[in-house]
Amino acid sequence: MSRKISLILILITFCFVILVIAYASYRFQNQANMPSGWEKYTQINAFTLYHPADFAIQTGDTAGGGYLRLPLVKMSFPAGAFKDEAKTNLSEVFLVISQDNSSNSGSICETFSDFPNISGSIIQTQTINGTVFKEMSVIDAAAGNFYDSRIYRTVYDGICYEAALVVHTGNIDNYPPGTVQEFDKEPAFAGLKQVFGTLNFDKGAACTTEAKLCADGSSVGRIPPKCDFSPCPTETSGINGNVLLGPMCPVSQDPPDPQCYDRPYATDLLIFKSDDLQKVVQEFRSDSDGKFRIQVPEGEYVIQSSASPDLLPRCYSEVIRVEANKYSDITVNCDTGIR
Repeated sequence: MSRKISLILILITFCFVILVIAYASYRFQNQANMPSGWEKYTQINAFTLYHPADFAIQTGDTAGGGYLRLPLVKMSFPAGAFKDEAKTNLSEVFLVISQDNSSNSGSICETFSDFPNISGSIIQTQTINGTVFKEMSVIDAAAGNFYDSRIYRTVYDGICYEAALVVHTGNIDNYPPGTVQEFDKEPAFAGLKQVFGTLNFDKGAACTTEAKLCADGSSVGRIPPKCDFSPCPTETSGINGNVLLGPMCPVSQDPPDPQCYDRPYATDLLIFKSDDLQKVVQEFRSDSDGKFRIQVPEGEYVIQSSASPDLLPRCYSEVIRVEANKYSDITVNCDTGIR
């Protein structure tokens, strides 16, 4: 009898341990119980999301790459995050959260009706931290690039929200034979999914209300996404830029043809310290007028395309000198390769 009771106790203990491990796994994947060093992003009155500290963060109009019309935040893996990626056709790995508050946003969320070729696509459901998302996968192709996206949508407080998990690669056929390998996307999607798994919708999400006193006597409060203090009026420096695409014609003409003038260009760009071209300082995007404005500390920088340097158009700048408390005006030229 005592042996039977001992076996029962061992079985109960074993089952309890399994349940604890399963619950811990669930908490790690679905709640804000992240690895050490992750940081919190707050979208006021909407949601919170955690991410590794070395992720590049873009917000607002610079957070391109999603499919809904109002981008909120883009989180990108840093260059060199994946093993041997320099020997592959990888361009970038990122997550974009965007929203649509139009009158038909509910239909867009439920049926992905904004995709013209949705017929035959598989729409599934998945629950993240109590929120049910519709899920669909698409692959877009443009100018020698592939954008493999896993898209999650849900309606919260009457607004359609989308999380797009994107792996951007170059067309392997555009590289010299034998120079690169096809990038293995699954580890990248696994990393993006881990970040996405920390998403929590919360109308009460907000920064605390402390104020910091500035040297000029004014005060500033905390601002999203990280709830850091807003810079004091005399503490900001950065770059105002204009991106131009050209040449547009193979030969110059006299008189000049307006159709051949360099054109404003919306594109993804990277900024580096001029003495360290291996470490990305920030990733950003120019708008439809080719304009951008980014904040960086004083120093010397260069700007390049975020896509592979083997692909056209190829964007670059001269060395940019940023002085303390000032913004430098520069032009980034994007070479089409037309000669």
